[in-house]
Amino acid sequence: MPNTDQQDQSKERYQAFIQNSSEGIWRFEIDEPIPVSLTPSIQIKRMYQHAYLAETNIALARMYGFKSVKPMIGMKVSDFLIESDPQNRAYLEAFIASGYNLSQVESHERDKHGNDKYFLNSLIGVVEDGKLVRAWGTQHDVTDQKAAGQALQLSEERLKLALQASSMGLWEWEIGSSELYWSPELRKIYGLSLSEPVSFEMYMSMVHPEDREMAGSIAENSMKTGETYQFEHRIVHHDGSIHWLLGTGRVIHENGKPVRMIGTSMNIDSVKQAQELKAANTELKTERAELLALNRAKDEFIALASHQLRTPATAVKQYISLLINEIAGPVSADQLQYLQIAFNSNERQLRIINDLLKTAQIDSSLYTLKKEKSDLVSIIRSACEDVETAFEMREQKVVIKGLDKAVLNIDVAEMKLVFVNLFENASKYSYPKTTITVDVRKSGAKKLEIRVKDQGVGISKQDRTRIFDKFTRVDNELSDTVSGTGLGLYWVERIIMLHDGSITVESERGKGTTFKICLPL
Repeated sequence: MPNTDQQDQSKERYQAFIQNSSEGIWRFEIDEPIPVSLTPSIQIKRMYQHAYLAETNIALARMYGFKSVKPMIGMKVSDFLIESDPQNRAYLEAFIASGYNLSQVESHERDKHGNDKYFLNSLIGVVEDGKLVRAWGTQHDVTDQKAAGQALQLSEERLKLALQASSMGLWEWEIGSSELYWSPELRKIYGLSLSEPVSFEMYMSMVHPEDREMAGSIAENSMKTGETYQFEHRIVHHDGSIHWLLGTGRVIHENGKPVRMIGTSMNIDSVKQAQELKAANTELKTERAELLALNRAKDEFIALASHQLRTPATAVKQYISLLINEIAGPVSADQLQYLQIAFNSNERQLRIINDLLKTAQIDSSLYTLKKEKSDLVSIIRSACEDVETAFEMREQKVVIKGLDKAVLNIDVAEMKLVFVNLFENASKYSYPKTTITVDVRKSGAKKLEIRVKDQGVGISKQDRTRIFDKFTRVDNELSDTVSGTGLGLYWVERIIMLHDGSITVESERGKGTTFKICLPL
């Protein structure tokens, strides 16, 4: 049996070891020993309730922000371990599962100031009569290493997220080997699976044939100069599709020799498409400007030519009229016949000239309507009177129904021209003794709807899409007997549009035609 002096010396050496150790050393006592036969959950709960710190050293105290061990004595497990942290529960479960003898397990705790701390623990429990009565242990502070690891992991996750978000891939090439490392994002950019092997030769085979020489010379120059490079090039996927990439890279030198290249590649198809679209838009704008200039020149030419033609044509008409009326002396029957033919031809020429002048006028960017508050129903009746002779000759009648009055802000002369043309068309392309119906009604609170319906030959589906074009005359059984320049419906649509309205047509061959006009009230 050791004597009292030996025991005292042993205790002194033990205390000296504990207090001078750089490791945190501790002893927890359990004021109500815990039966090891209980479930792990109940044992852990009782550890938090009944285990308290009975002994420790200054190294451990400092880990928790204390200047001495005294304030710590008597603190419970719950004062150290964060009970809600799954990591700590797993730590204590592992302690129990190991038979109360565990090494190098991490715990998540907090110091006296509430700062997160991470410790690497080795501990052993003392079991007496089937009950856990105390535990001894040591711990290392690994908070800094943990923070560094978390920072590295966070940095890697951010890099991964940035690469995914930017459609950018990473690559690395050991120059002494043909093997390459390609990130999953880069493989996706190249249309490759995660398992497909990659090499420098394979990369060069996927570069567009027209860009291979440039890609090779850029890599070679970077090896010589060490400069970071950036260039755009095309690649060809296995399915034959072509894609644009922006590649960057630099060479790592060791002892003055190139040993490794690293870089990134990013798909820039959308950028290239935008550039091509911008170039195409610029070209289209230029072409549009040229076409507008040509159109203005054409309109100016038509207006000038028509005006210059109308003056002599009008003079010819006047002199032929004088001869027909025998102002210059008697004419024979044959002479009168010839003069009448010349007069009629001159009339047709004047109508064509006037039609061209009207077209140039409403096509002009300088053309403006002379709007005033007017009753549209009265304008429709007036237009009907202007075409009354044609209706009487073909024994046709017009029925105007719906509203008796509809006041709009319109150009009276131009709106009358709209309905004169619609009535003339309805008369020309309808059979004798038929009826043309005009229905004027409100369409909602803000629009007026006018329907002009005839019982004529109708318009085929393919012709309905082009009847509002300039100089368009559709073929039908009555078209050979009808004269005109094919400009009337073009004027109608233009004038309606200038009034912020719309015009549509409903028709079927042999079943008549309905023109529907909508105008803002």
